[in-house]
Order: sequence, then structure tokens, then C-alpha cells
Amino acid sequence: MDPSEAPLLSVRGLVTRFYTYEGTVQALDGIDFDVRGGETFGIVGETGCGKSVTALSILRLVPSPPGKIEEGEVLFLVPQETWEKIRRAEASAVPLLRNLRRALQTTPSAAGPDKRLLLALDTIFSTDPPRLDIGVLGTVNDGLRSTGREGAAKTDAARLVQELIRLKTTHDLLGRSTEYLRKIRGNLIAMIFQEPMSALNPVIVAGDQIAENILLHQKEILAKEVLRDLDRQIPLLSHPRASADVDPVTGLFRCTACRKEVPPAADACPSCGARYFGPTAGGSLTAVALRLYRYLYRRMTKDPNDFLLKVASRIPLLRRYEKVMYRLAFDRAVDMLREVRIPDPEKVANAYPFELSGGMAQRVMIAIALSCSPRLLIADEPTTAVDVTVQAQVLKLMKDLKERVGASVMLITHNLGVVAETCDRVGVMYAGRMAEIGPTRSVFKEPLHPYTKGLMESIPRVTVEKDKLEIIPGNVPNLIRPPPGCRFHPRCPVALPHCGWSAGEVRTRLQAIAETAKASGSPLPDLIAEWDDSKPGTLVLRADGRAKDVGAWISKVLEERKGQDVALQSVEAVAVDGDSVSLRLIRQVKPPMLEARPGHFVACYQYGGWPPA
Repeated sequence: MDPSEAPLLSVRGLVTRFYTYEGTVQALDGIDFDVRGGETFGIVGETGCGKSVTALSILRLVPSPPGKIEEGEVLFLVPQETWEKIRRAEASAVPLLRNLRRALQTTPSAAGPDKRLLLALDTIFSTDPPRLDIGVLGTVNDGLRSTGREGAAKTDAARLVQELIRLKTTHDLLGRSTEYLRKIRGNLIAMIFQEPMSALNPVIVAGDQIAENILLHQKEILAKEVLRDLDRQIPLLSHPRASADVDPVTGLFRCTACRKEVPPAADACPSCGARYFGPTAGGSLTAVALRLYRYLYRRMTKDPNDFLLKVASRIPLLRRYEKVMYRLAFDRAVDMLREVRIPDPEKVANAYPFELSGGMAQRVMIAIALSCSPRLLIADEPTTAVDVTVQAQVLKLMKDLKERVGASVMLITHNLGVVAETCDRVGVMYAGRMAEIGPTRSVFKEPLHPYTKGLMESIPRVTVEKDKLEIIPGNVPNLIRPPPGCRFHPRCPVALPHCGWSAGEVRTRLQAIAETAKASGSPLPDLIAEWDDSKPGTLVLRADGRAKDVGAWISKVLEERKGQDVALQSVEAVAVDGDSVSLRLIRQVKPPMLEARPGHFVACYQYGGWPPA
């Protein structure tokens, strides 16, 4: 894909947290990816890495409380012309904001507003490429409008920042109203949820649940279909089959045009061709009702939320026009159940979810998602509750949707075989972050990130004989207290000193060494009265009057053990200050997403990105 081509969906800097009694769960920490038009984008990763939360955050369905989308932007259906303007504005804004940041950093005593602006600029340049999502831009814009120094530089930067905010706001799903999101969900963006028995309403039959989605989003289309029938029926009323002298023997009517007998159910006279609609009795009243309904349907094709339609829906006589819409929607629901290969769809449409098996309920969920032919289909484990044959049918259904309406699919799954077969590109998630993104063939054939390599090696292969499967050592981190820097570094076999080792991890190593030294008779470990790792990036050892001796011992231990433990290599300096020994660690920075190969991105310091800008 040409980088200048507008993606269907662009997610930037997405941060979602859950506030619980135990602490704040950092479920998503700056997720970046694009879904292009007409492609299938897969997201894989271990359970709990944030795949489903990503999908829910895009549609703003994260339960609140305890969840909250803190930062980021989700741009959807950005026109090509607008996308090009956004790219040009971002390219121009980055050097301006970088120069302004440099000027503010060199200012001897910045004013209060300038200090706040500098913090916002630091947030922008804390990642590579720089973060320019709407939330951060809004903070920068507030700082640029405040009083302070560097007035000329602020003027140019403010103009570009305001232009970016204006271009993005219209298409950012996170900033739009709930009413707007209701028009998007289930219509332009549909989602197949992971647990169908929880997602379906247990007291509404399956057909009504599908028809409800169709009635909500496609009233204009249904109204046009009804209008075609009404336009055919209403002209027939001008030639009623009226006749008082019905033949008592045959029950036939007489044509009012040629006076010849006509069968009761005929729509036209066999002799003269005159068209009919019903008997004379009540004909004029029926004509008035049909013309009134036609007027309502015509208004519906222009605006389904028209005020007159809301009034008509409250009048019992006029409310009947909704029944025709419902019948059409229910018929479409039956057709959708037939398309997802459900046997006897008419019976299933009138069944409640608890009367269906897990696989049948899953296919009902798929029918709901596909009923409005969405532009983007988010499939969260769509094949979990179905057998292998139905799994192939489900994947074919999604493929047919892509071909029929040019839709895109975001497939969330644990099944790497399904990803290899169906996805054009794939993103690998770990602990709330994207570890690697690239073409499926490239990622599977030559994975770059150590985590992706571990996933690939854990798959059994019929061509290789092994005594046991490879596993990734360690456990998934607790996202209330996630590892700093690269979140995979505690489990990584090729971790580097600057991958983000914390003071707590260094403390654990040194305490183990101290226990061993103490057991061998060394008196120095007993001099350490307290280990303090509360300050990020610094480990403080408090000694009672013997800080110099403790500092010398720590320096010697680091010199001897650095070659054996990469975590100890993260200690930059050891300093003695009074009764304390301070160990300063290398900066803990999230690794940037780098393009290691054309179209193949990886967030790992093995491929560069250190030192950070």
C-alpha cells in the first residue's frame, strides 16, 4: 500500500486503563496500527494482552466504570484529500514543534505556561514517530495560546496544530457524540463478539435480534423497497373490480371496463387488460391509506428520524406502516441465517438463544454483524465455538463480504493457522503494546521480535521431530505493575541493558547475591539496613556509617557479575551520599516502532532506536 493512501481505520496512541481496587490496569499503552481498505488485518497474542480491549476501545464500548479511554485517536473513513492534508500538516508541524521544544529547554527560567507547554512537547517526542494524536495536540494548543516567551515560534506552531485538530476532529471516533457512534456501530463498523451466549438477548428470538439491526440502520433501503410495491398497487385502484352483481354460482366479478367476468383473485382483466386492486367496497378508503403510507415512506427515504414519522409511530392507525418494514427486515434476517449455513433458518429465526447450541448462536452473531454489509468487520474469535467445517464456512463468509462490498476485516484470534490463511497483514500484541506489525508472510517466515519468534517456535510442525514443544519462559506480567521500557524484557532471551530494567529487578538480583555472600561469611551485606526501589530509575541502599564500604562492595559485585546478568549491566553509576549508596539505572523508555524491512515494523532495541531522541 502506498503510504500516502488513506487507510480505512487509523489508530494512534490508544491508551485504555481500568481503575480497580487493586490498582490501575494499564490494558493498552499507546497502540498504533492501520487497517487498509479491502484487507484483512489480524491481531494475535496471548490471553490478556489487550486484543479484545482494542476492539472495544475502537467502538467505545469499554465498560465505564472501571474502564476509561485516556488518550489517542481513532480516525475512520478519512477522505483521501483530507488524509493528504493531515500528512502534510504533520510533516510541517514536527520540525516546528521540535525547534520550539529546544528553545524552551534552553530558556534559563521559563514561565509557568511555558513549563506546561514543554511537558506537552516532551509527550509528543517521547515516541518515534512523534505522537500527534488529538488529545496531545489539544494540550499543546492550550499551551501555545497562553502567555510566555518564543512568541513568533508559537504563532507558526499554533497555526499548524489548530489545522491538524480541525482536520482530525470530524473523523475521530473517540471525540464524536454517542448519537453519532450509534449510527456507526452495527452499520459501518460491526463486531462479532467472543461470547455469543452473553452478547445475545435471551428473551428475544434470533430473527428479531437480526431484524432490529436492519431496522435501525437500513430504514431508507427498506422504505424504497416498500415504495416500489406501493407504486405498483396504487394505480390499480383507479380501475376497481367493483360490481354489485356478483355471479352467485361462480362467485366471479364483472370487469367495470368491458363488463366481462373476472376471477376474484385477478390483478388484471383477462379480456381487456384493465388492472385491478380489490373490490369496490372500501376501495377509496384503501387508496387514501396507501397514499398516506407512501407519503410517510417517501419522507423516510430522506430522513428516517423525521419528526413527522415519530408522530405517526404514536398513532395506532398510522403505526401500521411499521409492520411492513418489520416483515421485510425479518425476511432479510431469515436470508442472513441461510447465508451463514444454518439449517432450517425459518425455525431458528423464531427460536430463543438458549434453545440454540454454541455454534448456532455464534452464527447468529455473525448474521447480525453481516446484516448491514459493514465497511469494517471486527471479528473477535469468530471461530471459537464452531467445529472445523463450520469454521471454514465462517471464514468464507467474511471473505465473500470483502469481495461483495469491499469491506475490511480486523480478525482477533489465537489460531495462527487461521491468520496465515486469511490475513494480509498481522499485528502481534504483548502486554498492551504492539510488538510487531507486517505482512503475514514476512512475519511468519522471518519474525523479528523475540516474542513473535517464541510464538512461532511453540507451534508443532509435522516436518520436525521434537521431544517437547518450545515454550516462552516466565509469565505474562501483571498490568497493574507492568515492567518498564520493553514489557517483554524479563522473559526475553536477548534482552539488552537499555531494554528497561527497573530498580526492583536490580534489587532482586543484588539481594540474591548478598544472601550468597552472607552465607559464605562476608560481613558487608549485613551493613545494608534498607533497600529502597520506590524512585523510578534509582536503587538506594541505606547503610549505618559504612556507606563507602558498601559502595565499594556493590561496585565490585557489578564488575564481576555484569557479564552473567544483563539486568546488572543497566546500572550506569554508583554514588555514595552520606549514609546511602545510590545506583542510577539507564533510562526506562518504551522502544519505538521501527521499519526494519519494507512494510515490516518491530518495537525492539535490537533494530535500533537507542538512545531515544
